Amino acid sequence: MGRTWLDIKCWCNHSNVRGLPDDFAGEMIDQHMSIKERSTISYGPSLQLEISGADAASGISAAAGLGLNLEIEEDNYDGIGVKVGVDGSARFGGRNFGGLLGLGMGVNSRGGGYANPRCGLSGSLLTRDQIINWGSMLV
Repeated sequence: MGRTWLDIKCWCNHSNVRGLPDDFAGEMIDQHMSIKERSTISYGPSLQLEISGADAASGISAAAGLGLNLEIEEDNYDGIGVKVGVDGSARFGGRNFGGLLGLGMGVNSRGGGYANPRCGLSGSLLTRDQIINWGSMLV
């Protein structure tokens, strides 16, 4: 007996449909999306040092600082991540009013490197028996 070679070739016809089929042409279609809101919680230690400072006789002062920080972040989309960074700041102003400029840089395990500039104002109000401190920071 001779051998018979069976050669089966399959051709597939793929058709992709984008959107809705023509059956729905002209009809109103409601589409609803439900996306969970992103929530991030950060916690960790930070060490801030004032490296130098100067006071003038007129009551104007200036100071420079350096900081090290470690943060652990928990995010409901990306999970747990770690941030390690350094920051520098310069404070200037008078006895009751001053400004701050700073820059923080570091590495994030989920997103790579980062840089965070910031500026702010702070002050204090002296009354007869208490000191009220206030501040505002733009990060």
